[in-house]
Amino acid sequence: MHKTLSHIRNSSWCKRCWLKRQTVRGKSSQPRTNSVNIQMLSDTLHRQVFNSESKSQVDTENLEIIQAHLEKHGLSDKVMPHIPDIDLKLPKLLGETIQDHFYAIAKDQIKNYVTLIDDIVQSPLPSLPTKWHFQKGWTKYNEDGSFSSVAFPEEKGLVFDVEVLLCEGHYPTMATAVSSKHWYSWVSDYVIEDKFRWTNEPHLQDLIPLETSHGRCTPPSGKWQPRLIIGHNVGFDRSFVKEQYFTQGTQLRFLDTMSMHIAICGQTSFQRLLYKASRKGSLRKEVIEHANKQRLFNRASSEDWKRVSSMNNLNDVYQLHCGGEPLEKAKRDVFVEGTMADVRGQFQELMAYCANDVKATHEVFTKLWSEFQKRY
Repeated sequence: MHKTLSHIRNSSWCKRCWLKRQTVRGKSSQPRTNSVNIQMLSDTLHRQVFNSESKSQVDTENLEIIQAHLEKHGLSDKVMPHIPDIDLKLPKLLGETIQDHFYAIAKDQIKNYVTLIDDIVQSPLPSLPTKWHFQKGWTKYNEDGSFSSVAFPEEKGLVFDVEVLLCEGHYPTMATAVSSKHWYSWVSDYVIEDKFRWTNEPHLQDLIPLETSHGRCTPPSGKWQPRLIIGHNVGFDRSFVKEQYFTQGTQLRFLDTMSMHIAICGQTSFQRLLYKASRKGSLRKEVIEHANKQRLFNRASSEDWKRVSSMNNLNDVYQLHCGGEPLEKAKRDVFVEGTMADVRGQFQELMAYCANDVKATHEVFTKLWSEFQKRY
Protein backbone atom coordinates (compact mmCIF):
# COMPACT_ATOMS: atom_id res chain seq x y z
CA MET A 1 0.00 0.00 0.00
CA HIS A 2 2.81 2.41 0.95
CA LYS A 3 4.63 1.53 -2.26
CA THR A 4 1.50 2.24 -4.33
CA LEU A 5 0.91 5.64 -2.71
CA SER A 6 4.57 6.51 -3.20
CA HIS A 7 4.31 5.60 -6.87
CA ILE A 8 1.22 7.81 -7.28
CA ARG A 9 2.96 10.76 -5.58
CA ASN A 10 6.08 10.33 -7.74
CA SER A 11 3.95 10.07 -10.88
CA SER A 12 2.06 13.27 -10.00
CA TRP A 13 5.35 15.05 -9.23
CA CYS A 14 6.76 14.02 -12.63
CA LYS A 15 3.67 15.33 -14.43
CA ARG A 16 3.92 18.65 -12.59
CA CYS A 17 7.61 18.93 -13.50
CA TRP A 18 6.86 18.24 -17.16
CA LEU A 19 4.08 20.85 -17.17
CA LYS A 20 6.37 23.39 -15.51
CA ARG A 21 9.05 22.80 -18.14
CA GLN A 22 6.50 23.28 -20.91
CA THR A 23 5.03 26.44 -19.39
CA VAL A 24 6.69 29.84 -19.54
CA ARG A 25 5.49 33.33 -18.82
CA GLY A 26 4.67 35.34 -21.90
CA LYS A 27 7.41 37.76 -22.90
CA SER A 28 4.95 40.50 -23.85
CA SER A 29 4.03 42.80 -20.98
CA GLN A 30 0.79 43.76 -22.73
CA PRO A 31 -1.86 41.00 -22.54
CA ARG A 32 -4.09 40.52 -25.54
CA THR A 33 -7.64 41.90 -25.00
CA ASN A 34 -10.78 42.23 -27.09
CA SER A 35 -12.81 45.35 -27.89
CA VAL A 36 -14.37 45.51 -24.42
CA ASN A 37 -11.11 44.92 -22.56
CA ILE A 38 -11.67 41.25 -21.71
CA GLN A 39 -8.40 39.34 -21.64
CA MET A 40 -8.05 36.71 -24.36
CA LEU A 41 -5.69 33.82 -25.04
CA SER A 42 -2.12 34.83 -25.68
CA ASP A 43 -1.05 34.98 -29.32
CA THR A 44 1.06 31.84 -28.88
CA LEU A 45 -1.84 29.79 -27.49
CA HIS A 46 -4.29 31.25 -30.00
CA ARG A 47 -2.15 30.15 -32.94
CA GLN A 48 -1.88 26.61 -31.55
CA VAL A 49 -5.57 26.23 -30.68
CA PHE A 50 -7.11 27.88 -33.75
CA ASN A 51 -4.36 27.30 -36.31
CA SER A 52 -4.53 30.96 -37.34
CA GLU A 53 -3.51 34.47 -36.37
CA SER A 54 -5.79 36.22 -33.88
CA LYS A 55 -8.56 38.43 -35.27
CA SER A 56 -10.35 40.48 -32.65
CA GLN A 57 -12.05 43.17 -34.75
CA VAL A 58 -15.78 43.68 -34.14
CA ASP A 59 -17.98 45.90 -36.31
CA THR A 60 -19.41 49.05 -34.72
CA GLU A 61 -23.03 47.86 -34.62
CA ASN A 62 -22.24 44.62 -32.80
CA LEU A 63 -19.85 46.42 -30.47
CA GLU A 64 -22.63 48.82 -29.41
CA ILE A 65 -24.94 45.86 -28.71
CA ILE A 66 -22.24 44.18 -26.60
CA GLN A 67 -21.54 47.34 -24.62
CA ALA A 68 -25.25 47.94 -24.00
CA HIS A 69 -25.63 44.37 -22.76
CA LEU A 70 -22.71 44.78 -20.35
CA GLU A 71 -24.11 48.10 -19.09
CA LYS A 72 -27.51 46.51 -18.53
CA HIS A 73 -25.95 43.99 -16.17
CA GLY A 74 -23.62 46.48 -14.47
CA LEU A 75 -20.46 45.03 -15.98
CA SER A 76 -19.30 47.77 -18.32
CA ASP A 77 -17.36 49.75 -15.72
CA LYS A 78 -15.77 46.78 -13.95
CA VAL A 79 -12.00 46.79 -14.10
CA MET A 80 -10.73 43.24 -14.41
CA PRO A 81 -7.13 42.60 -13.37
CA HIS A 82 -5.01 41.10 -16.13
CA ILE A 83 -3.11 37.95 -15.38
CA PRO A 84 0.28 37.25 -16.96
CA ASP A 85 0.08 35.45 -20.30
CA ILE A 86 1.04 31.79 -20.24
CA ASP A 87 2.82 30.35 -23.25
CA LEU A 88 2.22 26.59 -23.14
CA LYS A 89 3.49 24.33 -25.88
CA LEU A 90 0.50 22.17 -26.81
CA PRO A 91 0.56 18.85 -28.67
CA LYS A 92 -0.01 19.19 -32.42
CA LEU A 93 -3.71 19.21 -33.29
CA LEU A 94 -5.05 16.02 -34.88
CA GLY A 95 -7.03 17.89 -37.51
CA GLU A 96 -7.84 21.40 -38.66
CA THR A 97 -9.67 22.54 -35.52
CA ILE A 98 -9.70 21.76 -31.82
CA GLN A 99 -13.06 20.04 -32.36
CA ASP A 100 -11.49 17.80 -35.01
CA HIS A 101 -8.68 17.09 -32.54
CA PHE A 102 -10.97 15.72 -29.83
CA TYR A 103 -13.13 13.85 -32.33
CA ALA A 104 -9.98 12.11 -33.58
CA ILE A 105 -8.96 11.16 -30.03
CA ALA A 106 -12.45 9.86 -29.26
CA LYS A 107 -12.57 7.82 -32.49
CA ASP A 108 -9.25 6.21 -31.64
CA GLN A 109 -10.43 5.35 -28.12
CA ILE A 110 -13.69 3.70 -29.25
CA LYS A 111 -12.60 2.05 -32.51
CA ASN A 112 -12.47 -1.46 -30.98
CA TYR A 113 -15.96 -1.04 -29.53
CA VAL A 114 -17.39 0.30 -32.81
CA THR A 115 -16.12 -2.88 -34.48
CA LEU A 116 -18.08 -4.91 -31.91
CA ILE A 117 -21.16 -2.74 -32.48
CA ASP A 118 -20.98 -3.24 -36.25
CA ASP A 119 -20.81 -7.00 -35.77
CA ILE A 120 -23.93 -6.94 -33.57
CA VAL A 121 -25.89 -4.59 -35.86
CA GLN A 122 -25.02 -6.25 -39.15
CA SER A 123 -25.47 -9.88 -38.08
CA PRO A 124 -28.91 -11.53 -37.83
CA LEU A 125 -29.66 -12.93 -34.40
CA PRO A 126 -29.46 -16.69 -33.92
CA SER A 127 -32.76 -18.46 -33.30
CA LEU A 128 -34.15 -18.46 -29.77
CA PRO A 129 -33.65 -21.76 -27.93
CA THR A 130 -36.83 -23.81 -27.73
CA LYS A 131 -35.89 -24.98 -24.23
CA TRP A 132 -33.69 -23.36 -21.58
CA HIS A 133 -31.25 -25.51 -19.62
CA PHE A 134 -32.01 -25.66 -15.88
CA GLN A 135 -28.43 -25.41 -14.64
CA LYS A 136 -26.51 -22.85 -12.58
CA GLY A 137 -24.06 -20.54 -14.27
CA TRP A 138 -23.75 -19.83 -17.98
CA THR A 139 -25.08 -22.10 -20.73
CA LYS A 140 -24.29 -21.59 -24.42
CA TYR A 141 -26.89 -22.63 -27.03
CA ASN A 142 -25.96 -23.73 -30.56
CA GLU A 143 -28.14 -23.43 -33.66
CA ASP A 144 -28.45 -27.23 -33.91
CA GLY A 145 -30.20 -27.33 -30.51
CA SER A 146 -27.20 -28.55 -28.53
CA PHE A 147 -25.90 -26.65 -25.51
CA SER A 148 -22.92 -26.62 -23.18
CA SER A 149 -21.82 -25.04 -19.92
CA VAL A 150 -19.33 -22.17 -20.19
CA ALA A 151 -17.59 -19.96 -17.64
CA PHE A 152 -18.85 -16.82 -19.41
CA PRO A 153 -19.94 -15.86 -22.96
CA GLU A 154 -17.20 -16.33 -25.56
CA GLU A 155 -18.05 -13.40 -27.85
CA LYS A 156 -16.91 -9.89 -26.99
CA GLY A 157 -20.12 -8.11 -27.99
CA LEU A 158 -23.43 -8.98 -26.28
CA VAL A 159 -26.96 -7.72 -25.77
CA PHE A 160 -27.76 -8.48 -22.14
CA ASP A 161 -30.61 -8.42 -19.62
CA VAL A 162 -30.84 -9.39 -15.94
CA GLU A 163 -33.91 -10.30 -13.90
CA VAL A 164 -34.05 -9.98 -10.11
CA LEU A 165 -36.51 -11.56 -7.67
CA LEU A 166 -37.33 -8.70 -5.32
CA CYS A 167 -38.04 -10.81 -2.25
CA GLU A 168 -34.49 -12.24 -2.43
CA GLY A 169 -32.71 -8.91 -2.02
CA HIS A 170 -30.04 -7.53 -4.36
CA TYR A 171 -29.17 -10.86 -5.94
CA PRO A 172 -29.39 -11.54 -9.70
CA THR A 173 -31.81 -14.38 -10.35
CA MET A 174 -31.39 -15.07 -14.06
CA ALA A 175 -30.03 -13.42 -17.17
CA THR A 176 -29.91 -13.92 -20.91
CA ALA A 177 -27.52 -12.62 -23.53
CA VAL A 178 -27.16 -12.90 -27.28
CA SER A 179 -24.20 -12.40 -29.59
CA SER A 180 -23.99 -12.60 -33.36
CA LYS A 181 -23.43 -16.37 -32.99
CA HIS A 182 -25.05 -17.74 -29.83
CA TRP A 183 -27.72 -17.32 -27.20
CA TYR A 184 -26.65 -17.62 -23.56
CA SER A 185 -28.48 -18.05 -20.28
CA TRP A 186 -27.25 -17.54 -16.73
CA VAL A 187 -29.02 -18.96 -13.68
CA SER A 188 -28.24 -18.30 -10.03
CA ASP A 189 -27.39 -21.36 -7.97
CA TYR A 190 -30.13 -20.22 -5.55
CA VAL A 191 -32.65 -21.03 -8.29
CA ILE A 192 -31.21 -24.52 -8.77
CA GLU A 193 -30.60 -25.30 -5.09
CA ASP A 194 -32.94 -24.42 -2.25
CA LYS A 195 -30.38 -22.65 -0.06
CA PHE A 196 -30.76 -20.16 2.77
CA ARG A 197 -29.40 -16.64 2.29
CA TRP A 198 -27.59 -15.20 5.29
CA THR A 199 -27.66 -11.65 3.97
CA ASN A 200 -29.54 -9.48 1.48
CA GLU A 201 -26.26 -8.23 0.00
CA PRO A 202 -24.48 -10.51 -2.50
CA HIS A 203 -20.82 -11.51 -2.53
CA LEU A 204 -18.70 -11.67 -5.69
CA GLN A 205 -19.49 -15.35 -6.19
CA ASP A 206 -23.21 -14.50 -6.32
CA LEU A 207 -22.78 -12.05 -9.22
CA ILE A 208 -22.71 -12.70 -12.96
CA PRO A 209 -19.25 -13.27 -14.51
CA LEU A 210 -18.73 -11.79 -17.96
CA GLU A 211 -14.93 -11.97 -18.21
CA THR A 212 -13.56 -14.40 -15.62
CA SER A 213 -14.05 -17.98 -14.51
CA HIS A 214 -15.63 -18.93 -11.19
CA GLY A 215 -13.38 -18.02 -8.26
CA ARG A 216 -10.91 -16.13 -10.46
CA CYS A 217 -10.19 -12.39 -10.65
CA THR A 218 -8.22 -12.35 -13.89
CA PRO A 219 -9.25 -13.37 -17.42
CA PRO A 220 -8.03 -16.75 -18.76
CA SER A 221 -5.59 -15.05 -21.16
CA GLY A 222 -4.18 -12.91 -18.35
CA LYS A 223 -5.04 -9.74 -20.27
CA TRP A 224 -8.28 -7.75 -20.31
CA GLN A 225 -9.83 -7.50 -23.77
CA PRO A 226 -12.22 -4.82 -25.11
CA ARG A 227 -15.77 -6.09 -24.59
CA LEU A 228 -19.16 -4.45 -25.05
CA ILE A 229 -22.51 -4.97 -23.33
CA ILE A 230 -25.67 -3.40 -24.78
CA GLY A 231 -28.78 -3.14 -22.61
CA HIS A 232 -31.82 -1.02 -21.87
CA ASN A 233 -31.24 0.95 -18.67
CA VAL A 234 -28.02 -1.02 -18.64
CA GLY A 235 -26.79 0.64 -15.45
CA PHE A 236 -29.18 -1.69 -13.60
CA ASP A 237 -27.78 -4.79 -15.31
CA ARG A 238 -24.22 -3.57 -14.80
CA SER A 239 -24.71 -3.52 -11.02
CA PHE A 240 -24.97 -7.34 -11.06
CA VAL A 241 -21.79 -7.97 -13.08
CA LYS A 242 -18.98 -9.50 -11.03
CA GLU A 243 -16.01 -7.78 -12.70
CA GLN A 244 -17.49 -4.31 -12.20
CA TYR A 245 -16.52 -4.58 -8.52
CA PHE A 246 -12.84 -5.27 -9.16
CA THR A 247 -10.53 -2.52 -7.95
CA GLN A 248 -8.64 -2.70 -11.23
CA GLY A 249 -10.98 -1.71 -14.05
CA THR A 250 -11.40 -3.97 -17.07
CA GLN A 251 -11.96 -3.00 -20.70
CA LEU A 252 -15.63 -3.96 -20.60
CA ARG A 253 -17.89 -1.06 -21.62
CA PHE A 254 -21.67 -0.62 -21.51
CA LEU A 255 -23.95 1.01 -24.08
CA ASP A 256 -27.44 2.04 -22.98
CA THR A 257 -30.34 2.05 -25.46
CA MET A 258 -32.46 4.06 -23.02
CA SER A 259 -29.89 6.87 -23.00
CA MET A 260 -29.69 6.74 -26.81
CA HIS A 261 -33.48 7.03 -27.04
CA ILE A 262 -33.51 10.00 -24.64
CA ALA A 263 -30.78 11.74 -26.66
CA ILE A 264 -32.69 11.28 -29.93
CA CYS A 265 -36.34 11.72 -28.96
CA GLY A 266 -36.66 11.83 -25.19
CA GLN A 267 -39.11 13.99 -23.25
CA THR A 268 -38.74 16.77 -20.72
CA SER A 269 -40.22 16.28 -17.25
CA PHE A 270 -43.30 18.31 -18.19
CA GLN A 271 -43.72 16.46 -21.49
CA ARG A 272 -43.67 13.15 -19.62
CA LEU A 273 -46.42 14.49 -17.40
CA LEU A 274 -48.55 15.51 -20.40
CA TYR A 275 -47.78 12.26 -22.20
CA LYS A 276 -48.99 10.15 -19.29
CA ALA A 277 -52.02 12.40 -18.83
CA SER A 278 -53.02 11.95 -22.48
CA ARG A 279 -53.13 8.19 -21.97
CA LYS A 280 -55.35 8.37 -18.93
CA GLY A 281 -57.34 11.32 -17.66
CA SER A 282 -55.36 13.41 -15.22
CA LEU A 283 -56.52 15.95 -12.65
CA ARG A 284 -53.02 17.10 -11.78
CA LYS A 285 -52.77 20.85 -11.33
CA GLU A 286 -50.01 21.30 -13.93
CA VAL A 287 -51.97 19.42 -16.62
CA ILE A 288 -55.18 21.35 -15.96
CA GLU A 289 -53.34 24.69 -16.01
CA HIS A 290 -51.68 23.81 -19.32
CA ALA A 291 -55.04 22.86 -20.91
CA ASN A 292 -56.69 26.04 -19.60
CA LYS A 293 -53.93 28.23 -21.05
CA GLN A 294 -54.38 26.62 -24.45
CA ARG A 295 -58.13 27.34 -24.37
CA LEU A 296 -57.62 30.87 -23.00
CA PHE A 297 -55.36 31.87 -25.89
CA ASN A 298 -57.55 29.96 -28.37
CA ARG A 299 -54.70 27.88 -29.71
CA ALA A 300 -54.47 24.19 -30.28
CA SER A 301 -51.70 22.40 -28.47
CA SER A 302 -49.42 20.65 -30.95
CA GLU A 303 -49.53 16.89 -30.53
CA ASP A 304 -46.73 16.19 -33.01
CA TRP A 305 -44.11 15.58 -30.31
CA LYS A 306 -46.23 12.76 -28.85
CA ARG A 307 -45.99 10.87 -32.14
CA VAL A 308 -42.21 11.03 -32.30
CA SER A 309 -41.35 10.38 -28.65
CA SER A 310 -42.30 8.03 -25.84
CA MET A 311 -41.65 7.16 -22.24
CA ASN A 312 -38.30 5.56 -21.51
CA ASN A 313 -39.32 1.99 -20.62
CA LEU A 314 -38.38 -0.76 -23.08
CA ASN A 315 -41.98 -1.55 -24.03
CA ASP A 316 -42.78 2.01 -25.15
CA VAL A 317 -39.38 2.55 -26.78
CA TYR A 318 -39.74 -0.72 -28.71
CA GLN A 319 -43.18 0.22 -30.01
CA LEU A 320 -42.02 3.70 -31.04
CA HIS A 321 -38.85 2.74 -32.90
CA CYS A 322 -39.69 -0.76 -34.14
CA GLY A 323 -43.45 -0.46 -34.62
CA GLY A 324 -44.00 -3.82 -32.98
CA GLU A 325 -46.79 -5.11 -30.79
CA PRO A 326 -46.54 -4.39 -27.05
CA LEU A 327 -44.11 -6.71 -25.30
CA GLU A 328 -45.55 -9.38 -23.04
CA LYS A 329 -44.96 -8.06 -19.52
CA ALA A 330 -47.29 -10.21 -17.41
CA LYS A 331 -44.41 -12.44 -16.28
CA ARG A 332 -42.67 -9.46 -14.73
CA ASP A 333 -45.13 -9.72 -11.83
CA VAL A 334 -43.52 -13.02 -10.81
CA PHE A 335 -40.25 -11.21 -10.10
CA VAL A 336 -42.07 -8.41 -8.26
CA GLU A 337 -44.52 -10.41 -6.16
CA GLY A 338 -43.44 -14.04 -6.43
CA THR A 339 -41.08 -16.36 -4.57
CA MET A 340 -38.17 -18.55 -5.63
CA ALA A 341 -40.58 -21.47 -5.79
CA ASP A 342 -42.61 -19.52 -8.38
CA VAL A 343 -39.43 -18.93 -10.40
CA ARG A 344 -38.61 -22.64 -10.38
CA GLY A 345 -42.17 -23.53 -11.33
CA GLN A 346 -42.23 -21.10 -14.27
CA PHE A 347 -38.58 -21.35 -15.24
CA GLN A 348 -39.07 -21.83 -18.99
CA GLU A 349 -41.60 -19.01 -19.30
CA LEU A 350 -39.47 -16.58 -17.27
CA MET A 351 -36.32 -17.34 -19.26
CA ALA A 352 -38.27 -16.77 -22.47
CA TYR A 353 -39.57 -13.47 -21.05
CA CYS A 354 -36.02 -12.34 -20.28
CA ALA A 355 -34.78 -13.44 -23.72
CA ASN A 356 -37.59 -11.57 -25.49
CA ASP A 357 -36.48 -8.38 -23.72
CA VAL A 358 -32.96 -8.99 -25.06
CA LYS A 359 -34.38 -9.54 -28.55
CA ALA A 360 -36.40 -6.30 -28.32
CA THR A 361 -33.34 -4.41 -27.04
CA HIS A 362 -31.34 -5.65 -30.04
CA GLU A 363 -34.05 -4.43 -32.43
CA VAL A 364 -34.22 -1.05 -30.71
CA PHE A 365 -30.45 -0.67 -30.82
CA THR A 366 -30.32 -1.58 -34.51
CA LYS A 367 -32.86 1.17 -35.25
CA LEU A 368 -31.22 3.79 -33.03
CA TRP A 369 -27.56 3.28 -33.89
CA SER A 370 -27.59 4.80 -37.39
CA GLU A 371 -29.68 7.78 -36.23
CA PHE A 372 -27.42 8.29 -33.22
CA GLN A 373 -24.35 8.37 -35.48
CA LYS A 374 -25.95 10.98 -37.75
CA ARG A 375 -26.75 13.29 -34.87
CA TYR A 376 -23.72 12.83 -32.67
